[in-house]
Amino acid sequence: MEIERTIPYIKQIKQLYPDMAVGIDTYKLPVMKAAIDAGVDVINDVNSFTDDPEKLPYLAQQRVGLLTMLNGAGTTLQTCQKKCIPFLKTTLKPLRMLEWPLTASLWIKVSVTPNCLTASRISS
Repeated sequence: MEIERTIPYIKQIKQLYPDMAVGIDTYKLPVMKAAIDAGVDVINDVNSFTDDPEKLPYLAQQRVGLLTMLNGAGTTLQTCQKKCIPFLKTTLKPLRMLEWPLTASLWIKVSVTPNCLTASRISS
């Protein structure tokens, strides 16, 4: 169902605006594959690509940027900071060990509250 809701829009946007970067938020590998086939440029996974062992080997062969996410909803900035270091150590290590395409980027997103969002490029 997610594929039917999103892929036609990705295709249409890429057809009308071929130079526009398009991203998708999904944790589902079949949706990621369909989005890549449709021309998506960035994939944001709320599960940080860690919930399916097939994700990283597949994505390592693609030329898309990845946005990995730590959701700190309901926490204070101080609590989120305590979560951030372990998250970075466990999540980013396997991502950085991939032989990443030179045209892809790896991003991390930390959402602390609805009013505070940080996104930083960590690899290109």
